[in-house]
Amino acid sequence: MAWLLMVFILVSADQISKILIRINLDKNSAVVVVDNFIYISHRINRGAAWSILADKDWGIYVLASISFIASCLMIYLILRSGNRRFKAVVSVICAGSVGNLIDRVLFKGVTDFLELHFGNYVFPTFNVADSLIVCGTIAMVIFMIADKNFLSDFESKGENN
Repeated sequence: MAWLLMVFILVSADQISKILIRINLDKNSAVVVVDNFIYISHRINRGAAWSILADKDWGIYVLASISFIASCLMIYLILRSGNRRFKAVVSVICAGSVGNLIDRVLFKGVTDFLELHFGNYVFPTFNVADSLIVCGTIAMVIFMIADKNFLSDFESKGENN
């Protein structure tokens, strides 16, 4: 249950950050944090990463469905695994998925607000949930490479819970 509490706390952090953006910034406006590098902006992404499917009316429903199914699967994996590191990284990824799912269901689009500029290149705007998904996935890949038994502990739910 501690892992589901972790998911709840991370989803809450994501949602609070998005609420603060929606309350304090007009859509498509930005605030400079570090000139020519970091900006806080208010964008609505009706698609997935890099606005994939944003131009399709049905895209939001497909993405919400995928997020819902993936989140349910991850909760199942969290409850089933006996590996603490696996539970931790899946909890982080799950929180990101749920955070963006909430936006898709409630607002028919995800609130993005972190904008990074690298010279003339502007990295696609993202949010806390996106960061959780990416960081959790990177950690999972590192653990999979470093520990050949990382994914082999689903039959045991012993003392590691």
